[in-house]
Amino acid sequence: MSEVRGDARLNLDILGRLGLTVVEIADSQAWELHFSEVGDCTLIVDAIFGTGLNAPVSGFIESVVTDVNASGIPVVAIDLPSGLSADSADPIGPSIEAALTVTLAAPKLPLVLPPAEIHAGDIVIADIGIPSEVIDALDGPRVDLLTRASMRELVPPRTPDSHKGDYGRVLIVAGSRGKTGAAHLAAVGALRSGAGLVTVATAASCQDVVSGMGRST
Repeated sequence: MSEVRGDARLNLDILGRLGLTVVEIADSQAWELHFSEVGDCTLIVDAIFGTGLNAPVSGFIESVVTDVNASGIPVVAIDLPSGLSADSADPIGPSIEAALTVTLAAPKLPLVLPPAEIHAGDIVIADIGIPSEVIDALDGPRVDLLTRASMRELVPPRTPDSHKGDYGRVLIVAGSRGKTGAAHLAAVGALRSGAGLVTVATAASCQDVVSGMGRST
């Protein structure tokens, strides 16, 4: 590992001082030789690829991904499960199936959008010191992820002396014969988003059905 330089060398030296052994696996033969040792592990950390991957993994790395997924050992992925592309919510090929992904600075599309999100497991966003101003200044379309924390700021707790009239009114015009579910789902969604009073305007032929749905919710 004499060719390792920079931050990688610094951290490699730290591992050595901690008494940890680093084994370099550079080809399929070395992987087959050491893979049996993986079965003794209780956790695997996946940091093979990050956000720069733009083609399906193949060859030796594809074998690693397949074997790790088949091992049954929980995997923590760093930034992005190896094999996924940060630019697409569609898997571009085989990828690590993580139980937890610790993504850096901000979530990536495949971590929160189907079908790729199933590979990410639970998501933790780790602050690595990138100023929010830098992220806000990035060019291109902006996608904001609504989280419990951000929604608490948008929909603050209600005071004990308040009533439904204090929190806005929503009128939903929806529903037709045989399609009353749309009106019901829209109304429930509005209520759960924080609206104080929700009214559904629907066809007379649907009123009894929609009303009954409301009583069962």
